[in-house]
Amino acid sequence: MKINIFNTEDEVLNGLANYFVEIAASSIADHGQFSVALSGGNSPKKLYELLASSAFRDKVEWGKVHFFFGDDRYVPQTNISC
Repeated sequence: MKINIFNTEDEVLNGLANYFVEIAASSIADHGQFSVALSGGNSPKKLYELLASSAFRDKVEWGKVHFFFGDDRYVPQTNISC
């Protein structure tokens, strides 16, 4: 396990964006695609904005990325109201 320590929010975001780029490239090289589940809410919003920025948007082969949307809120299995 590798532990990364960052001093600022910007350092964390850049570290996460660079990690996303790294694992996307690795997955595309190995499998021809990269599948990622996105979380909603405000927590990841700044990361998504950074990945879409000019600093990162050309570092990923977006045409080979498959997005899925996740939701980590608890909902009982019996809840059928969508």
